[in-house]
Amino acid sequence: MRQPRGTDDLIEIDLIDADPSAFGHRQSTPVAERRPLPRWLIPTAIGVVAALGATALMWRPWEQEPKWRTFSTGPTSASVLSERLLLDVPGAPIDVRLGQDLTAGEPTPFGYVFAEAGGTYESDRWALFHSRGSNSGGEATPADATYRVQGMNAKVRRVRVRTTITWGPVDGNYWDAETNLLSRDEALRFAESVGVVDGLPALERSYGLHDLRPLGDVKTLGRVQVLADYLGGEPTLSPFTPTVLTYQRNTGPLVLASIAIAPDGLAVAEFYFGHASPTTVAGTPALLIHSRRYGTMVVWMDGGRLMVLAGQESDTTMVELASTLREANPAKWAGVVEAATPDDTVSAPIDQVTINRGTTSDGTAWRASITLGNPVVICVRFGPEDTKIASCIFTTPLSPGTHAIDDPALRAAIVVGVVPAASTTVLRITDLDGVVTLHEPVLIDHTTAAAAALLPPGATYELVDREN
Repeated sequence: MRQPRGTDDLIEIDLIDADPSAFGHRQSTPVAERRPLPRWLIPTAIGVVAALGATALMWRPWEQEPKWRTFSTGPTSASVLSERLLLDVPGAPIDVRLGQDLTAGEPTPFGYVFAEAGGTYESDRWALFHSRGSNSGGEATPADATYRVQGMNAKVRRVRVRTTITWGPVDGNYWDAETNLLSRDEALRFAESVGVVDGLPALERSYGLHDLRPLGDVKTLGRVQVLADYLGGEPTLSPFTPTVLTYQRNTGPLVLASIAIAPDGLAVAEFYFGHASPTTVAGTPALLIHSRRYGTMVVWMDGGRLMVLAGQESDTTMVELASTLREANPAKWAGVVEAATPDDTVSAPIDQVTINRGTTSDGTAWRASITLGNPVVICVRFGPEDTKIASCIFTTPLSPGTHAIDDPALRAAIVVGVVPAASTTVLRITDLDGVVTLHEPVLIDHTTAAAAALLPPGATYELVDREN
């Protein structure tokens, strides 16, 4: 406030409280008082972390189970036997058939067999698949195929309790799935789940095998089948064959057959030949089998080979005879082979048998033929009777089955159906107008029959029971 005016004017300044905000500064906000955490929070957090850790350990997202389950035959035998195998019995073999193995330069089929525990090929549930190379003629899949497998049209053939499914090609190979005593739907689900991974036959882990168990490689089954054919005196056309010796005994022929095979050979042999009783041959696990076709059989493996001795002796005698098996030196073996193979003996060739013949719509002659064996060889020739050019496919002797061979230039295809000799199965062809034609199989030998017919464009084909 002003003072009264005097001689000298005085200036009085009133002091007021400072206002920091006048220059843009704000008063600091008081720090809130820190409250203690609730007592339940820390134990709860620890529990959540522990639960997440336990879940991660059980699930292991960094260790997810692979999609495929692969199958192999296991390690090979450390010791290897040659085919020079003789029995230490009185008398030399009266007949010797030398085996062969020409599979080294051929494409290797991939596949696997699954079967009921203790089941057999003829009577129980099983499923197998394999891939096989396609020929230049291809395999004509019906354009209006009802079924699809792995995204491709598939041929499905069902005769009685056996189903065969074919699809492809995939990377140049056709695929087959064959089942026994499985329904059509079960067979299709099986076919959808097979494959090859890292060079091994594989099955999706999501597919449930149920009562089926992994049995062995499909190549092993093929070798057992060939050995069985030779054992029964029915040589077959095959890139691999067994060595077979025949001795003469008072009770009849005593036949020894052996073939190089994978380690799963004994299990596959029991599956194919039938139920067996366990025994031993010179300390090695073996099977004793009674077969209507082969007689009393002793089956065992040694040195990477499957051995089968068949005859009409008693069980004890058969096991004792099998235990005398010895590997001969080259000189002795050569003498046995020479003595059992006279100079004037010529092996009869396995001829092709003509199934059917006819002409295409443009008048070109065609002829279909079959050579039984393992593999079975099916050939079709278009042109004059003496033509040397043929389109052929190789397939397993597992019947029934259908196979189509076409000629793209002629736009013609021949379908061939192979069935057991005693079956009532016929080949049915249905054209685009719904007209059905039945073709009766012709007898090839006492085990097999086959039918062949020209396939009209767009027609479908299947093997059916004549009574249906």
